[in-house]
Amino acid sequence: MNIKKAASALNQNYKKIKAALSGADMTFAAVEKNLGRAQFLLKLAENKTATGTPRGLFTAGTMRISPGQVVIVEGDMKNGYEIVARFDKLCDVQKLVKANLMPASILAAASSVGGIETIQEEDDFFEQTETVADETEAMGGKAARQKYESASAAKALATRLGMSDDEVDVDAI
Repeated sequence: MNIKKAASALNQNYKKIKAALSGADMTFAAVEKNLGRAQFLLKLAENKTATGTPRGLFTAGTMRISPGQVVIVEGDMKNGYEIVARFDKLCDVQKLVKANLMPASILAAASSVGGIETIQEEDDFFEQTETVADETEAMGGKAARQKYESASAAKALATRLGMSDDEVDVDAI
């Protein structure tokens, strides 16, 4: 994993989500299906569907996009959409729906795909029940330890870029 790219992806994701929560005009979508070759089938408002590609920094190693997630997209139907942010917290999505900044149909589409259950609630988001050693043993030894260390380094770099510690999600990498 490239630590600088992972930290940059986290930082860009955080900035877009923060802007959306503050009321900026954004286009939201639910990821319905992975079409392969970095193409995703997106469900937009008013039951429209389109294809979208993740921003260049959002790779499988830095910011994995999967079906059932709620994302922020830029672009249009003619030129296509680019996924510029991914929501990791269900509470953020619910705040947007309650404030009428995001249509409730997007949340319904994401939950119908089934991936919305993987988004964690805010209360237990950063709880660590296992130690690092136990986690790496369960995941597979040396490779898991290296992944954890890379994610921790990316978190430290993202923190230096201006994000607070509790805004950085190491598991999102």
